[in-house]
Amino acid sequence: MTRRATHLIGKPVVSAATGERLGTVSDLLLDDAGTTLVGLVLSHGWLKGEHVLPAESLQTLGTDAVVSRSNDLVNAKDWHERQRLEAQDTASEADSARAGSIEPTAPEAAAVRPLDSRDLR
Repeated sequence: MTRRATHLIGKPVVSAATGERLGTVSDLLLDDAGTTLVGLVLSHGWLKGEHVLPAESLQTLGTDAVVSRSNDLVNAKDWHERQRLEAQDTASEADSARAGSIEPTAPEAAAVRPLDSRDLR
């Protein structure tokens, strides 16, 4: 059955490991292409802030609640910093791959000329 992502917003998140309520789904995190769920943003009330539940920690997206395999959450600021560092690493690897694959350049056109009668003397 197909469900809208908005049906997850406001659902409680519970840890299967401890039964503890971890928070409430306040937003979804998608990859850059917008096709893969990367995590859920959980709110904890007025002053406790936000945390991220990585998608690999999800056990069930139920009709009444979301169930997590564990109660391991990532602080939203730490999550953002981790994503920024991963993006930098990916960009550095791409730059290194481009630098390592330098193709030889063609000889200058001025250096190559056809033979003429002066070359035969």
